[in-house]
Amino acid sequence: MKKTIIFGALGVALIAVLAWFGAKNSKSPIEYETENPFKTNIVRKTVATGKVIPLEEVEIKPKVSGIIDNIYVEEGAKVKVGDLIATIRVVP
Repeated sequence: MKKTIIFGALGVALIAVLAWFGAKNSKSPIEYETENPFKTNIVRKTVATGKVIPLEEVEIKPKVSGIIDNIYVEEGAKVKVGDLIATIRVVP
């Protein structure tokens, strides 16, 4: 009878230990953060170092000396012959 009680107690203790480890090791499912799909334009950009050298360089020299009052074109804009680029205030 003593052996039955001892084996019964050991069996209950073993089941309790296994249940405790089983509950401890049960992991909750992994949750992932998701996004809804959307349409957009993809812009490809490249970052590089170096120099930009123009194919053709034009030097502009006025016929009179003075101070520039207004500039009518942006840097890099295309101009044609006869286009007004800037106005010069003549200083004596």
